[in-house]
Amino acid sequence: MLQNMSTKVNQTEISSEEEDEMAASMDNVPLMVNYIILSLVGVTGNSLVITLVRKNRNFRSTTNILLAFVAVADLISLTCLVPFAFFRVFPLPSGVLGSVLCWVFARGNVASLTVTVSITTLALLAVERFHALVKPLNNKLRIARENVIYWIIGISVYAVALIVPLFIFTMFDKRKKICFYDFGNNGRRIYFSIFGFGVALALAVVCFCYCRIIKGFYFGSQKICVSEELQRKRKVVKLLLIITLAFIVCFTPRTIYFLFYHSNRGLLHKTSLFLLHSNSAMNPVILGFQSERYRCGFKEIISEFMAKTKRIVCRFCKVRSYQLDVTVEYSVKT
Repeated sequence: MLQNMSTKVNQTEISSEEEDEMAASMDNVPLMVNYIILSLVGVTGNSLVITLVRKNRNFRSTTNILLAFVAVADLISLTCLVPFAFFRVFPLPSGVLGSVLCWVFARGNVASLTVTVSITTLALLAVERFHALVKPLNNKLRIARENVIYWIIGISVYAVALIVPLFIFTMFDKRKKICFYDFGNNGRRIYFSIFGFGVALALAVVCFCYCRIIKGFYFGSQKICVSEELQRKRKVVKLLLIITLAFIVCFTPRTIYFLFYHSNRGLLHKTSLFLLHSNSAMNPVILGFQSERYRCGFKEIISEFMAKTKRIVCRFCKVRSYQLDVTVEYSVKT
């Protein structure tokens, strides 16, 4: 009897969530448009970062390779963002296709993967910069360019392991066409507590490292030296610090939502979710504005792309013009 009551309660909760989603679906059309614009901007920007690091050997430092790794994760997330936004407005299809779309896109599981990769990589960058600038004689945690691939593999395995439960407990009700998490009674609280602890620990490491770096650069013995090398190091630290602050600003509202709110409707839900996804498009913008090298590299790649596109268009026009001339000549002869 208790089991039947529990089943009825669960059905009522799912039905209520479905009604909320249906009632709010058409109101999400402007939000879907914003998601599409965000996806286009983010895909373009992260593609530029990846292309620049891949094609230019001068950009293959440890820091730039790790930033390119974050760009790959952001690119995957932004690619999944358009169908995610689409299903904020339109219901999922029925059958196996609905199950697959629910599992991959509808719940935003890929975005959680990106969050894990981003904050873990930022923590690794903070530790590496701390040991490179504050403790230059300690080489234990210095990341050589030849070994950075092992750190990337390690972060990827950790992120996937942390996100796998989301995919496992994502369920699709084929009759009602809704997508939901089925963690059980306390499973949701336990999982997101573990996830939040991992993010909080990474943020604590980041804050500690950058506080020590800032103290050493601006309040320690190194503040007297104003060499060109020190100025360059300060710019790198400033760049990474801005990227980290942007992540915190985008992630904090969603954390507040998970801690204090549970509704799938309302301004906080929509705003916090949009901000969380916005972080995937911010890094290329920050790199373009804060780094002259990245800015010049972006311009060079865009110029090459425009020149290549122009050559293809001109070639197509010449071929088309030749075909028209041949057609006219053939018509005149006949």
